[in-house]
Amino acid sequence: MSLPKFGASTDLFKTALEGMKELQGYGFDFFEILVQEPFGTPGKLMKEQKEIIEFVKENNLFLLGHPPHWGEIASMHEGIRKAWVNEYKESIEISQKLGIKKLVVHPHTKKYPKGESFEEEMRENNIQSLTEINDYGKDHGVTIVLENVPRK
Repeated sequence: MSLPKFGASTDLFKTALEGMKELQGYGFDFFEILVQEPFGTPGKLMKEQKEIIEFVKENNLFLLGHPPHWGEIASMHEGIRKAWVNEYKESIEISQKLGIKKLVVHPHTKKYPKGESFEEEMRENNIQSLTEINDYGKDHGVTIVLENVPRK
């Protein structure tokens, strides 16, 4: 029987490498890299790519990725929905380049005022978006992991 793994999310206001080094002495098995602004944008993560990969290898760790949690992948505005799906696809590509095998995503949970029910359309959009994101992840060797959130 394998024991559970314990990890921590890197600091939103530090680079991924700075965040991992700061938490290094706590005995974590993994770190969750935030693929979001201000310090986890794809360009900034790619600048640290070599150092991140070396740090993970030297410390016998693994990484999870986490794109922005506020992505509106169930938006009823098709352009917004597609833009967020593309943002998640870019997070998958960055994850692949960093050796990240799992990417944590949130379904869209926007809530409308009482009496205005668009839940079915949003559920269908969530399913469509998550299917597209999951398929893209499979093509890039990245497993998509869902994280629940309270409804907004």
